[in-house]
Amino acid sequence: MPADGVLRESNRLKVDESALTGESVPVEKKINHEVFMGTAIARGSGMFEIAKTGMQTKFGSIAKLATETEKMKSPLQKELEHIGKFVAKVTLVICTLLFAVGMLRGESFLESLMFSVATAIAAVPE
Repeated sequence: MPADGVLRESNRLKVDESALTGESVPVEKKINHEVFMGTAIARGSGMFEIAKTGMQTKFGSIAKLATETEKMKSPLQKELEHIGKFVAKVTLVICTLLFAVGMLRGESFLESLMFSVATAIAAVPE
């Protein structure tokens, strides 16, 4: 079906709604029954009056929910993000101290910098 609508004529029409419901058995549709975008005619014929198109259809609203769900973070994701930021800050402080200690001990600038950067890379989670 290209859009959501209401069936106005039906000749033994059966519609495969598995794309929306997951049910693989075709559903018989009679006059005044709703038909939905994304479904397929399994048998018969009919005419329907278009009621909704695009994102206003059932299919569109499911797609919208799916994209909104992907944007929301779970409590675990939020906590891991918080821990990651904390570890990064602590690592920055430690690496700065390591660099300063290296310089005070008389090591070269490049050697102290490389050691500090290597420590930061090893310590910060992806």
